[in-house]
Amino acid sequence: MISAAVAVLPLLLASPPEPAAAGRAALRASLDAVVAREPLAGARVGLVVLSIDSGEVVYARDPDALLNPASNVKVFTTAAALLRLGTAWRFETEVWAGGPPEGGTVQGLAVRGTAACGW
Repeated sequence: MISAAVAVLPLLLASPPEPAAAGRAALRASLDAVVAREPLAGARVGLVVLSIDSGEVVYARDPDALLNPASNVKVFTTAAALLRLGTAWRFETEVWAGGPPEGGTVQGLAVRGTAACGW
C-alpha cells in the first residue's frame, strides 16, 4: 500500500465534442481506472476536474480531503534545510540487531538517526 498522499489536482478540460453526458461518463470511467491502477491503487487521491468553458465540476473524487502535495512539500523542505544547514550537513542512520538472524528473522532490531556536521 502506498502511504504517500496525492494533492488535489485541478484539471481544466474543454467540453468534449460528443454529447455531454456520454463524454462525462467516459471521463469518469477513465479517471477511475487510472486511480485504480498502480502506483495510485493504494494511495489517497483527491481529484477535481473543471470545465474550462463553464467552471463546472465535471469530475470529483474525494475533493475535500486534506492532503499534502508530497512532491512540492519535499522541494520546500529540502530548500529550507539546505539554506539553514548548508551542503556539508549529513544525516547518519545506525541499524543494530540484537543478534544474528534466526530462521531468516532478525530479533531486537533498533534504528537510531543522528546528525553529523561536515563543517
